[in-house]
Amino acid sequence: AKAIPAASAVRFNRFLALVYLAMALGMAITALVSSAVSTNPELMKRILYYPWFTFGLFLLQIVVVVFLSAAVTRMSTGAALLLFLLYSALTGLALSSIFLYYSQTTIAYTFWVTAGMFLFGSIVGLFIKGDMSGVGRFLMLCLLGWLFGWIFVIFFPFSPGLNGVMNF
Repeated sequence: AKAIPAASAVRFNRFLALVYLAMALGMAITALVSSAVSTNPELMKRILYYPWFTFGLFLLQIVVVVFLSAAVTRMSTGAALLLFLLYSALTGLALSSIFLYYSQTTIAYTFWVTAGMFLFGSIVGLFIKGDMSGVGRFLMLCLLGWLFGWIFVIFFPFSPGLNGVMNF
């Protein structure tokens, strides 16, 4: 296997770090929108009782994904990021009905731990000089993400389900 030159590895790591940062931002927006919509009875009624509204949300998400996938190489980074954030907000809107089945604490843990793990991966990617694309580095990020989850459980020990998952 051919090694990546050091300068290219640093640029690639910065790119991956920015991707992880965008994912962390997207997860945070999904969490905020789904939390806000779950407390709005009027929107919840529309999502739950009007199938055309819910189907329209689904179609809008598909249209945004298809458009973004087709045009991402031609559009500016800012426009692509805004479309991704729009998709994240639409996902939060569509997922808000899960608050009826799961506790708000469980869902908040899931969203915020996932966003934090992506943010943590972004920060690690900014400071590591080696190639981040290998399996070993990916597994290291998984381990660090698991440690981040443990730290989160220590500071917010309100969810027995998350505690059980971390002990599995």
